Amino acid sequence: MEEISVSASKLLPWSNIRVKFTAVFDSSIATAGGPSMATVSWGMRNRFRFGACGQLNHCARPIVSGVYAVTYRQDPQSRPKSHTVVLFGEAEDFGKQLPLMTEDLRRRCEHNGPDQSELFVFLHPMPGSTQFERDKVRSQLISEYDPSGNN
Repeated sequence: MEEISVSASKLLPWSNIRVKFTAVFDSSIATAGGPSMATVSWGMRNRFRFGACGQLNHCARPIVSGVYAVTYRQDPQSRPKSHTVVLFGEAEDFGKQLPLMTEDLRRRCEHNGPDQSELFVFLHPMPGSTQFERDKVRSQLISEYDPSGNN
């Protein structure tokens, strides 16, 4: 099992406590992208398994609907396997959405974000899902993790 940690933090609204969430990738679990694809689960109320698609610039382009996460490495030298969630999104056809998402992220990161080569994409496939179903998952994850790209 290849271990890669992903973390996000959120300030709990009823206190001054910041909670940090960490997930571990398990590359031995098969997902929609293939048997050797690393996976990670996000969600507190409901858990959703995401498969790694790779770096944003060289990402696999499965033709499937689903929810995606974009991450980056905050400290690649001392913690090369630790990722931070930038945003959660949804797509009816991830393969078609990827070029649009890439251009949007390039504009966002141009002034104050990580370099595009440092961005990674993970996908939770939801074949046959409606936009409402994907938005429900995406909204839950945004409310639980509060990624900066969704603000």
